[in-house]
Amino acid sequence: MLPLQKNYHSMVTTTNRIKVVLAEKNTTNRWLAEKMGKSEITISRWSQNKCQPSLEQLREIAKHLEVSPKDLINDL
Repeated sequence: MLPLQKNYHSMVTTTNRIKVVLAEKNTTNRWLAEKMGKSEITISRWSQNKCQPSLEQLREIAKHLEVSPKDLINDL
């Protein structure tokens, strides 16, 4: 029997850089929440990587922050 190999690809985690980009743009979770019609709690959870926005939401965030959606993603 062959030893089990770790599947490193499945261990890759995607996190977002919303908190970093908000700071770079000198803006707040509250501002983004108002622009998107979301609660500050939702934006805070995204900023802290407790949960992730959908791809559509990520595109909307990028539009409001005037960055590429790719600028909001970290691949670890």
